[in-house]
Amino acid sequence: MKKNLKIPIAISILFLGLIRFTPVWERYPGGLWNALFYLSIVILFFWLIIYIIKEVIGFIKFREKLPYKRFFPLLIMTTALLDGIFNPLKINFDSIYGQVIFKACYEGTQNQATFKLRDGNRFELHWTGVFFYNEYFNGTYIQVGDTLFLSYH
Repeated sequence: MKKNLKIPIAISILFLGLIRFTPVWERYPGGLWNALFYLSIVILFFWLIIYIIKEVIGFIKFREKLPYKRFFPLLIMTTALLDGIFNPLKINFDSIYGQVIFKACYEGTQNQATFKLRDGNRFELHWTGVFFYNEYFNGTYIQVGDTLFLSYH
């Protein structure tokens, strides 16, 4: 029974962790690691679906003598899957970087950029393009009249 519970818990924690901490790992380490993280989310998603189907088939086969302990893995996996897809608890770790004051976007044919001014005179520029190009520019800004002076790393 313990092995039957450890695998769903591990898969569920990894799945939800990767989804919820997307604002963090998109920035650090960023780059080509993002493709690996997104691939991991897709693999864990399908793994959860397969485990849920496997558990439901097990319930159908052994429905005569079904202890309540057998429902825990299915409950954990279903909760993780629904929370990962719909986010009913409204968990958003992007807010740790500050409230967005102003947001501007650029859309090109093969690239796009999002520029956000945040609280504390901080800004970020998220530039994406073809072939998994993904880069963040973070820094501070000073506004003098209608001019922004940017200082970034």
